[in-house]
Amino acid sequence: MARKEDVETDNASKQLLDQFNTKTVGRPAAATGLVGDQDPNETVTVADFDLLKDQLTIQLSNVEAINLLNSVGNLTNTRSLSGPIVDTLKIEAATVTDSGSYSTIFRPRRGETWELIAVNGKVTNASGSNARAVAYTDGTNEVLLYYASDTSSNWQMDFEHEGSPLYVTYDCYLKGYNVGTSGGSLDSTSINMAVVRVR
Repeated sequence: MARKEDVETDNASKQLLDQFNTKTVGRPAAATGLVGDQDPNETVTVADFDLLKDQLTIQLSNVEAINLLNSVGNLTNTRSLSGPIVDTLKIEAATVTDSGSYSTIFRPRRGETWELIAVNGKVTNASGSNARAVAYTDGTNEVLLYYASDTSSNWQMDFEHEGSPLYVTYDCYLKGYNVGTSGGSLDSTSINMAVVRVR
């Protein structure tokens, strides 16, 4: 836990606070009357937290700054010990061409873990049948998460049968595949993935 007396005498902690000093923990409720010009310009975001976290080295001289950053992360919901991080749910979009090989469709930054919530795709200029797949990969090996082959242009993963939660990291990320089969053809497939960061 960061104490005021410790932070006041610690340069690394003071530098962290200086970068946060124009931001609030969150938006005040309308009932407080803090609206218009009184409404804070900025609240602490996950990007702010990550930017400051990634500046710290793990060493004795930074112990107070690390404690301070943990306190700020817990208070602002920009770090998680359990469950998703607030305001990180998003749709990642990727395009896979009819190349007959897998393409990376979602790969988080190092040190991040995201949960895969939903995936769907739309084939462009499909003619005849096509096969599509979504797989985990570590860059060498692959584990198939979804595979289908038919004549439809739209598809989605069935998470009741695929298993959930499904996590994605830098070291084990997602690849997509789509190819015309049995004389079929297509230009490309747009793949949308709903993901939320959990670490």
